[in-house]
Amino acid sequence: MTRTVGLFFAAALIAGMTAVFTGTAHACSCVPATEEQAFARADHVFQGRILAKSDEPDQKVRYRVVVSKERKGDVPRYVSVITEMSSASCGAKLVVGKDYLVFATGDASDRKVETSLCGGTRRVDRERACGN
Repeated sequence: MTRTVGLFFAAALIAGMTAVFTGTAHACSCVPATEEQAFARADHVFQGRILAKSDEPDQKVRYRVVVSKERKGDVPRYVSVITEMSSASCGAKLVVGKDYLVFATGDASDRKVETSLCGGTRRVDRERACGN
């Protein structure tokens, strides 16, 4: 009986230590927002085509974008959009060759801005991207 109780406490101790040292995984959680709210929060809003994708240090991704139309802020014709690599870390997944309406933050004077899964960036078709 004493041995069974001892094994129970040892198992409980190991389970507790595992929970403490492994931590809890966190997923990206976005507060729902309208496009108007996303526009208000962004420093820059522009339409553009994704030209290239490259991995950056610190689990980031850089998308090279040619801007077709500025909606808010001032961005150069060619700008890098930086985001987290993982969607679990709120990274936006963009597709090379596709057009997007990008909601971004940051100072574009260095030709870089940032976006996230929660920022409002979305795909647009080519006709809509050029027609608006």
